[in-house]
Amino acid sequence: MPEHRISGRSIYLLMLVLAFVAIASDLNATGPDVEPYRLDAVHSVQSADFSPDGHFLALGVTQSGKLGADTTFSNSVAIWDLNSKKIVANTPFGSGKWQPLCEARFLHYMPDGRRLAVLADDAITVFDPMSRGEISRIDLGLGPFDPTAERSPSPWVVDMKVAPVGNKVAVLITYLHNYKSAQLRVYDVGTKLVTWEWNFQEDVNGYSFEFSPDATKIAVAMPYPRRGVGLVVLDIDSSREVFRLPTRQEDPTARAIFATNTELLTVPVWEDNHTRRGSVKFWDLTTGKVTRQISASPAGIHYYIDMTMDRRHLLGYIGTEKTVEYFSDPVDERFQIWDLRSGNVIATSGDIPRSNKSDPLQMRLSPDGRWVVAYVPGLGAMAEVFELPTASAP
Repeated sequence: MPEHRISGRSIYLLMLVLAFVAIASDLNATGPDVEPYRLDAVHSVQSADFSPDGHFLALGVTQSGKLGADTTFSNSVAIWDLNSKKIVANTPFGSGKWQPLCEARFLHYMPDGRRLAVLADDAITVFDPMSRGEISRIDLGLGPFDPTAERSPSPWVVDMKVAPVGNKVAVLITYLHNYKSAQLRVYDVGTKLVTWEWNFQEDVNGYSFEFSPDATKIAVAMPYPRRGVGLVVLDIDSSREVFRLPTRQEDPTARAIFATNTELLTVPVWEDNHTRRGSVKFWDLTTGKVTRQISASPAGIHYYIDMTMDRRHLLGYIGTEKTVEYFSDPVDERFQIWDLRSGNVIATSGDIPRSNKSDPLQMRLSPDGRWVVAYVPGLGAMAEVFELPTASAP
């Protein structure tokens, strides 16, 4: 048989090819890094939302000042043009002596992209931020809130969302400081009346909720349950529970979002014992089964997920934490963007700087998949805006 020898040049070329394959594989696993710009023109960000077309970023802003011996807080809603990088509107939104009650803690664009719904002063105000014209004001009728009253329960809104279709807005109300019950209300913006409500007899510290695309279902995530339920899905038309996740079956759910009217994505809280990697699970609501999972190294995905309007791209929080006594402190805070069809990573952020350690990092993915905003709510907080390398194509 003829003798075959491999030359030194062939070995060198083979090593180059293997190195290229390794680099390509690593890029596919992590995606290219994306760097933010700091939105220096706006300080003390409390809330944020992108317009449906991805052109504007609305920001709830709080500023502190002095009136004699008292500290006062003034609030406004600023509109940031993402293309020109300028503030194009700024609407004053009231003031008060106790910051959490008067600030714009939640704000969301209505489906038409013209109106904003803002929760402040125990009311939902729907207005046009460009003309400053108030369209509707819904008084929630919660009564006085006493932050010092530890024995008598005080009503407190823990989440607010706008329905993706129609003219409705919803709030989830719990009662500090015992968290032993909650109420989910859906309001019609035009009539200002409650069109649907659901009462929970559960411990509801830290709940959040999301509408389905057709606004006929609501998924309520329960990150810190004490009665064994981590998630429920409620059907508005029939006023019944159609799906639930007991904590004996799954880790407590930090957030749940709908991919379709019958498919739900969930992500768990950070697992304190570090024995499991968090993953995004895709649930078929008709069968109650998991159909797919996406995770990430080294700590997995947990705490927060978001999705583009066309349901093509997914944002997931991949930061790591360490346990300090009874709490978890962030070690680094990052996100990744995945293409949902292939499961490939599109982009990975660097470590996102914090203005304080007491509040959780907040993130939003723009509906068109072009932008991410990240911020920690609080006085002095500034938002970081990331432009992603690929946007969702029509």
